[in-house]
Amino acid sequence: MGASFLFISFLTYCFISTCFQQKILFTTKFTIMELDLRTRNSKLLIRQNAEMFSMDYDYNNKFIYFPRYHEHDIMRFNYPSINITLETVLKTGTNPAGLAIDSKFDHIYWTEIGTSSIVRCNLNGTYKYTFPETIRSPFVIQLDLANRLIYYVERYDRIIKSSFNLSEKKVIVPLGNVRVDCMDLDIDEERLYWITYNEGELKSASSKGNDVQPVISTNSKFNNYALRVYGSYIIYGSNTTLMEVNKKQGSIPTELYNDVSAINSIYVGKKSLVFI
Repeated sequence: MGASFLFISFLTYCFISTCFQQKILFTTKFTIMELDLRTRNSKLLIRQNAEMFSMDYDYNNKFIYFPRYHEHDIMRFNYPSINITLETVLKTGTNPAGLAIDSKFDHIYWTEIGTSSIVRCNLNGTYKYTFPETIRSPFVIQLDLANRLIYYVERYDRIIKSSFNLSEKKVIVPLGNVRVDCMDLDIDEERLYWITYNEGELKSASSKGNDVQPVISTNSKFNNYALRVYGSYIIYGSNTTLMEVNKKQGSIPTELYNDVSAINSIYVGKKSLVFI
C-alpha cells in the first residue's frame, strides 16, 4: 500500500471525523435529520413512511445503516453525500429495533423484538445468522469493539453484557420491570447510560453494573427513545425535543432542536474510532 494512498485515506478520515464532531444525525417518526452543532441549523436528509429506532455508521465504507421497525428491513445510505440514495440491505424478522455496526469484522448486529432474537449478517446483507438464544423483548444493542463485548437491553427487565457469540452473558443492571428503549456506552469512562421510558429518569452505571447513579430527569413521561454519549456530553431525546447535557451531576440541559414528532434515535460520531 503506497504512502500517498495512506495519506489520502488519513485525510478522508479526518474530514469525516470533523464532520461528525460538528453534526448530529437523528430520526423522528418519519424523517432522518442532520443538525449542525455550530450553527444549530437542521437539514432534512430522508423522509419516508417508516419508523426507525436506531442508526449506526460503517466508517470503512461510509454508510449509515438503520432498521425500519414496521417494514421489517435494514436500509443504508452513503454519508456524507450530496445525493442520498437509499439501499435495501436485507429483509429481517419482525420489528427490528436496535442496530450496531462491527466495522472491524464487517458485521451488522440487530435486535428483533418480534422474534425475541439477536441477529447478525455481513455489511452487504449476506450470511444472515440468528443466534439461538431467546431474548426477552430485545430493543437496544451497543458494541464495545475494543473488548469484543455486546451490551443489550431486555426492554422491561434488565441490561446484559455478553461475549460477541452470546455464549457468556451477565446481567449487569436489573431494571425491575421498568421499560428502557435507549442506552449507550461511554467507552472512555467505562460507563453506560440509559433513560427509563415512562419516568424519564436518565441514569448511569459502571460497565460492570455497579455504582448506579441518577444524572437528570428529562421531565418527559413518555417517548424517551433516544440517547447518545458525545465526549463530555449526553445528547438525548425528550419527547419531541433534542437536548444536550454535561455528564456532571447537576448540569443544566440545553435545547438543541424541537420537532412536531418524537425523537426516535440519535447518531453522533465516535472520536476514538480510526479506520484507515
